[in-house]
Amino acid sequence: MPETSPRPNSASLGLVSQGTILLIQRAHAPYQGLWTFPGGRLEPGETAAECAARELFEEVALIAEDLMPVETQSLETDKGHFTLAVFASTRFSGTLNPSNEVLDAHWVGLSDLDRYQTTADLELVIKRAFAAVGETC
Repeated sequence: MPETSPRPNSASLGLVSQGTILLIQRAHAPYQGLWTFPGGRLEPGETAAECAARELFEEVALIAEDLMPVETQSLETDKGHFTLAVFASTRFSGTLNPSNEVLDAHWVGLSDLDRYQTTADLELVIKRAFAAVGETC
């Protein structure tokens, strides 16, 4: 019998713009204080892509379109197990306005990533996000 991947229970979104990617610094657990993509838990009846777009809007007030799948990760945190669907997009609108869920938000080039304390393997995920949208980093 073929193995099936668990259904994602969370999603995140890497927005790519002009050789940079949007990172947020999390205000709450899991990953409090670390830099990563906007994202969060799926709500009932929501697809992973819908969740990623909703979380982006809730966290930084941007509206994304044409989300491209990047990968699915299995994560163990102090808040439990997450199956995270990661997406990327270059199509978004709005004015960046971080909510109280976010300590800060920056557009970051890959060459500047070492200045940020990030979630595990974020550099590899960023490279995959750029590839998913056909951009170079």
